[in-house]
Amino acid sequence: MAVDALRIRTIGEGLLKPGLIQFIEDIHEADRAALVRVKERTLSKPDKLSEEMIEDDVAMLRERYSAGELIGFHVPIALARKTTDAQKSYVEVFFRRRFETEDGQALYVRGDITIPDEAARFRGAGAFAAFLAHDALISEFLADAENPAHTKWSGTAERVKTNWKYVPQTLTAIREALPTLHRILTTGREQIDARALTSFFWIDDPTSPPAPGGPAVPRPKPKQGPAPGPVPPIPPARRRLILTKRKGGFAIKPGPTFAEVTLPAQVKIDVCYDIEVGKPRWDKLDFDLADDAFTVTVTGADEERTDNTIILTVEQREFELVVDGFDLRRDLVVDYNLIKSKETALA
Repeated sequence: MAVDALRIRTIGEGLLKPGLIQFIEDIHEADRAALVRVKERTLSKPDKLSEEMIEDDVAMLRERYSAGELIGFHVPIALARKTTDAQKSYVEVFFRRRFETEDGQALYVRGDITIPDEAARFRGAGAFAAFLAHDALISEFLADAENPAHTKWSGTAERVKTNWKYVPQTLTAIREALPTLHRILTTGREQIDARALTSFFWIDDPTSPPAPGGPAVPRPKPKQGPAPGPVPPIPPARRRLILTKRKGGFAIKPGPTFAEVTLPAQVKIDVCYDIEVGKPRWDKLDFDLADDAFTVTVTGADEERTDNTIILTVEQREFELVVDGFDLRRDLVVDYNLIKSKETALA
C-alpha cells in the first residue's frame, strides 16, 4: 500500500488525540512573520519572562486564545559558546485552547526530535501547546544538554558544561517560555466545567425517571432509630513541629508537643518544587539554598545550607526558621525530619 500525506494523516487520526493533528498542521502553515514578538533578555542573568515583554496587546491575545485561535510567539534566546561572544537564537511557542471534546497535549521538539520528559513539565491541561527549537544554534545547545535517551535536558550534562557559558541561566530561560506564556494567556479567563464536582456532591433525585433501558429501582425507606448524639470534637494534632506556608517560602516553629523533645535536637529539611507527573524531586537548575537569592532567618537555632537541604540544630524551646525567595509560580514541597519522626507537607 502506498504511503502518502493523506494516508499518514488517516493513520494519525486513529492514534493521536482529537485536534492534535490539526494543531500540528496549523503550526506548519503559520506565518512566521506574524508571530508575536517577545523582547530580548540579557544572557548572564536573564530577566524572568513577563507580560511587559510581549510586544502586542495582551488583552487581545487572551480574547483570541479564548476563541480557539492559534497563538504563536517568537522568543529570543541569547547563547554563548565558551570560545565566542554571545549570539542570538530563538524558539517558537504555539498554543491553542482545548475544548470539551479534546484532550490537550504539549510537544517539545528540538530539531526533528521530540523530548517527552520536558513536555511532562507543562501543566496547562486546557491547551494544545508546542515548543519548537529549530534554529541551528539553539538546537546545538539543547543537543549538548540532552541525556543519551533524548528524553530531557540537563544543565549538568558534560558536553553542555564544556561547550557553553551560563548554562543554568540559559536553560531556565528556555524552559520557562512555554508555561509562562500560557499562564499569561489564561490569566483572568474563567472556565466552566459543569461536571467538575459531580463525583464529590451527588444526591439522587427520587422524582427523576429511571435511566433509559433500566428497571425502576424502589428507594428503601430509612429505618427509624434513636437520634444521633453530639459529634465529639476532633482532638488537636500532637505535632512536634509546625510548617507554615508563606508567599515565596515557608517557616518552621515548635508544635504543641515540642516540649517532649530532648535538646539540643536536629531537624533535617529537604525542599523541592512539585511536578505534574511523578514524585517531587529537586534539580540543580531549580535553585540552590546556598545562593544569596534566599533570605534565611533563624532564632533559637543554628542552620547549615547546601543544595536543597537545611540542617537545623535547635538549642532553645522557642525557635523559628523562616526561608523566603522561592519562585512564586511553583508549588513548594517541604519534607522535614526531627530525630526519628517524619512529617511532610505541601507549602
